[in-house]
Amino acid sequence: MKLLSARLCEHDSNISFFDGKEIHYLKSERVFDDKHHAYNNLIEWKQTLSNVWGIGLNDVKEMSVVLDPWIYNFPLDKKIFFPSTKFYCHELGNVTRVNHHWAHALSNNLVHGDMKNHMIIDGFGDKDVATTVFKNNKLVQTTSFSKHGSIGTYYGDVAIDLGIKVSHECDYAGKLMGLQSYGNFDKGFYNIIKNFDITKVKQIYDFNLYIDYKKDPLIALHNKLNWAHTIHKRLGEVILKYFKKHFKKKDMKKAKTGGRTKTKGRIELETMPIDNLMELFKKNRVKDIAEMFKVDTRAAGDVITSRLFSKEKMLEAKIKSKLEEKTGSTTLYNINEDDLVVPNGAWRNSAEGNYFYNNQTAIMRKINSERV
Repeated sequence: MKLLSARLCEHDSNISFFDGKEIHYLKSERVFDDKHHAYNNLIEWKQTLSNVWGIGLNDVKEMSVVLDPWIYNFPLDKKIFFPSTKFYCHELGNVTRVNHHWAHALSNNLVHGDMKNHMIIDGFGDKDVATTVFKNNKLVQTTSFSKHGSIGTYYGDVAIDLGIKVSHECDYAGKLMGLQSYGNFDKGFYNIIKNFDITKVKQIYDFNLYIDYKKDPLIALHNKLNWAHTIHKRLGEVILKYFKKHFKKKDMKKAKTGGRTKTKGRIELETMPIDNLMELFKKNRVKDIAEMFKVDTRAAGDVITSRLFSKEKMLEAKIKSKLEEKTGSTTLYNINEDDLVVPNGAWRNSAEGNYFYNNQTAIMRKINSERV
């Protein structure tokens, strides 16, 4: 039996195909060389099926989709469906439409097995659903975008207000995650929002509260990065509280955020004060940090990259220190081109080593210019 599943709308279109023996996966951005590529129609993707796998819809027995009906002016959902519902349209025929957040949960199972317990925190999934909790493979709670607010969507809106530039709207939140660490924690304002939970996300993001707190719109505007830093801290706590409400230690503690696995340790790394993270990074390899916080090395590297790598001076200092250990050079001026080849695995796999290794040409050019 041949099976097909597809997510086509808005961003990161992807298709999975089971040929009866093996599962094949395709992300359309790899085909079009366009980050976050999405078809945003129900026709063009069929040509990709033909080009890549040599199949058409008539070649598969069943098909499932994750679909945003409002994009195509299809009737909107009158209520939340779980885990799936039957769906028909002319372009696709009769298909199974899967709950958006349940699809996130199922994709996690491919990596970790049937985990049964999932927390999905998205911009929004199916219309008006911002978060979903699944326990023992049953839907136990959702929060509403319109009523409660969306952590992901509003976070992107703050980035826009701060003037952050991106090539795709999906990258706003990630850029703000790094930028907010340069703000200062405002304890007075934190005390105002510290009791807001997952059902009060709208209030956490309400900038009018900050204006009232500062007693002047202009002063509040000039301190907006401090505001962003403070709500970032509170939002991390909100997520943990939401998690603890539904899951205990005996449960397999994994959270999903917009398709990415997010553990308690990762959230702690993301919400740690920037100076503390800096000190931690200076004294430890990424692999060691990952072990401390019980996250995989790649997740630790992702957080450190987004929060610290923009601090180029700090990285150059670490590079100088590492090279001094390896070559005896005390400054970048004494480094020979051969020194730029880094065979040592521990150094190569560290965050600063990875940065150095991937930027050898640029660093060498910088060294030569300094010599002149």
